Amino acid sequence: MAYPHVHNMADVGEVLFSSWGPTAAAIGRETLGAAQTIFLIFSMGSHILTFTIAMNAITEHVTCTLVWGAVGLVVLWFCTLPRTLKKVSYLSIASFISIGAAVIITMAGVGAAPPDPHVDATIKTSLASAFLSTTNIVFAYAGHVAFFTFISELKDPREFPKALFTLQAADTSMYIIVAIVVYRYSGPDVASPALGSTGNVVKRVAYGIALPTIVIAGVIYGHVAAKYIYVRAFKGSRHMHSRTWLGFGGWAAITLVIWVIAWVIAESIPNFNTLLGLISSTDQSQGRGQIISNINACLAVQETIKSTLGPYGGDLLLVDENGRQTITNDGATVMKLLDIVHPAARILTDIARSQDAEVGDGTTSVVVLAGEVLKEIKDFVEQGVSSQTIIKGLRRASQMAVNKIKEIAVNTTEANQRDTLQKLAATAMSSKLIHRNADFFTKLVVDAVLTLDQDDLNENLIGMKKVTGGALQDSLFVNGVAFKKTFSYAGFEQQPKSFKDPKIVCLNVELELKAEKDNAEVRVEQVSEYQAIVDAEWQIIFNKMEALHKTGAKIVLSKLPIGDLATQYFADRDIFCAGRVAAGDMERVCKATGASIQSTCSDIREEYLGTCEKFNERQIGNERFNFFEGCPAAKTCTLVLRGGAEQFIAEVERSLHDAIMIVKRAIKHQSIVAGGGACEMEVSAYLHAFADKNVPHKQQGIIKAFAKALEVVPRQLCDNAGFDATDILNRLRVEHRKGNIWAGVDFINEGIADNMEHFVWEPALVKVNAIQAAIEAACLILSVDETIKNQESQQPQAPQRGLPPGAAQRALRGRGRGMPRR
Repeated sequence: MAYPHVHNMADVGEVLFSSWGPTAAAIGRETLGAAQTIFLIFSMGSHILTFTIAMNAITEHVTCTLVWGAVGLVVLWFCTLPRTLKKVSYLSIASFISIGAAVIITMAGVGAAPPDPHVDATIKTSLASAFLSTTNIVFAYAGHVAFFTFISELKDPREFPKALFTLQAADTSMYIIVAIVVYRYSGPDVASPALGSTGNVVKRVAYGIALPTIVIAGVIYGHVAAKYIYVRAFKGSRHMHSRTWLGFGGWAAITLVIWVIAWVIAESIPNFNTLLGLISSTDQSQGRGQIISNINACLAVQETIKSTLGPYGGDLLLVDENGRQTITNDGATVMKLLDIVHPAARILTDIARSQDAEVGDGTTSVVVLAGEVLKEIKDFVEQGVSSQTIIKGLRRASQMAVNKIKEIAVNTTEANQRDTLQKLAATAMSSKLIHRNADFFTKLVVDAVLTLDQDDLNENLIGMKKVTGGALQDSLFVNGVAFKKTFSYAGFEQQPKSFKDPKIVCLNVELELKAEKDNAEVRVEQVSEYQAIVDAEWQIIFNKMEALHKTGAKIVLSKLPIGDLATQYFADRDIFCAGRVAAGDMERVCKATGASIQSTCSDIREEYLGTCEKFNERQIGNERFNFFEGCPAAKTCTLVLRGGAEQFIAEVERSLHDAIMIVKRAIKHQSIVAGGGACEMEVSAYLHAFADKNVPHKQQGIIKAFAKALEVVPRQLCDNAGFDATDILNRLRVEHRKGNIWAGVDFINEGIADNMEHFVWEPALVKVNAIQAAIEAACLILSVDETIKNQESQQPQAPQRGLPPGAAQRALRGRGRGMPRR
């Protein structure tokens, strides 16, 4: 041997640079020694990460990933405590058999399933991805980095060429054969590590058999790294080879420190695989790290909102930047009021808003479900499974779930429609503050929806007005339009407050005299000229009022103010008027009475007027309300809500809105499913069974991950109610395997029950829309692997150059006098 003193890469560096002098040799030694140590520590981290992935696969995520990482740290450190490779070498035969058996099982597993031969020969990639792929190939075939250390511990170091040839031939052959077989049968579904490319059962077996190799190979990396540091520390002392307490303690401390560093790297760096490929990038705005960051942000939102799910879910007190308080458990309201900064997490706000607009209920469920889907597939992302593969699996699972819901849904009949609708409304109210008064409010909701035109079912024609004070049972159902009395002027008291079959005119016209000193500039030479101008102003408004009187209208409504002169004029002629009517109320009056809004008082024909059977003004609490009942043009109604605090009545309004939307969708679609987690558990059981029998490779794991995510609904319902979620879910799984498709959580008896028989009903559309929206949100988040921030848009805009301060105001006051001229 030419260089018998070479034990590691540091010695190699010294030999390579020695021709340039002792200084260059020292630099070469320190540089390559440090590089080898850093590389070995990263390799140790990769084995901790692989150990974690293996244990998660074997135990099906029975505990937190960090726990398995800590277990791997302890096991690997303990196995590194022997100071020579002699004792570790005894396990090399077991290691070789272990990895050999594992890859054979993996190849058999992928070969037994139908192949997916589609692999793109060329794809668009980035410099970082291309460099990473290249370095992975180099590291796979370049030989073992610690081979110089192996040579130094051989019985006869001169035999190293045989060992080198055997090791390299075995490694190269295995990599080539395994790569050909796995890529041939798995196509684009190859996972990292490749042992995860098979079905769930085969994957668990392969990882279990490969555990010795994962541990022993990691121990070798740790031993070589520790030995370099140990030799540097104790070289020339008796502790180097003797069994002294200081020698053993130093070795134990060195190995512990480097294993802890490796553990920190493995658990805290999202782009670990990229770092392992020597890409020095800590930017998490790109690649797999970006996807994981997006998922974590969504999970934080899910954690905030999931405690509000179900009849025993809590309410949230939200305070905005102006100090305005909102008490609610409505998912759409919570998501709207949360100050969500992360762009990916805002997608959950969008799906909650979409669910609320489409079906009115299930807004919390859709956010919780989307978050749980992302949580379940996060491990696939960390293992290197392609986002497109995951998306394909999720969309397939979503379609299967939707088809299953449609298959098991029960169609309602018109014979018992009202009773069915009340039960659906009661289920929607079960998680709201008004659940104790559900019997009262379900009747109001069903009456309101059945009042509408059944072909249109325009929920905008159901008005809701809030009046503080009184009890909840004091709330009113008005078969028509009602709105709060607007601001009025002197003379309003003399106007009639009740009519039968009145004609109604709706205006967007201001009937009020303006103060000339604020709105006009007039130059006159005589008082008579000024009086003529004033008389003209009065004549204009009198002409408007006279034109309205001639139409025969008994009720005059306007979006704009109606002043004291017009109020007294109409009072003298037994006409009721109201100005400053809210746009929404005016629109409902027009649709209900058949009137159309006029922007002028001239040429108002008969067909522009509306009518109703009865109009009156009544006192409700401390407020006066105008009622239009018996409206012929459109079927409409108003719910006048009573209660204590304003926040409480606002939550009642949101609760009734959800119930109204549920009843509306039930009338249109006429298919229902059982609630209380029954529907989700049945779909979950169906997907699990289907995946085990009919789905190969990685798609099986993705479908089963979605099936497991569906269980979050009954689990969270139990957690929020204080039940034993594990026990109830196990019992539900058993019942659904027996064929009891409507078995769900029983909140009355703290167990399980047939929720279809217990009238816990929900429209099938709620479940279908929630699953579709959750999956689309998850797929969208998975497809985003890069975030680009526009730095300029985040900077405060500089004030625009223009007129000097106050110039515009002076110009308006002076009608152009004082405008700066150039």
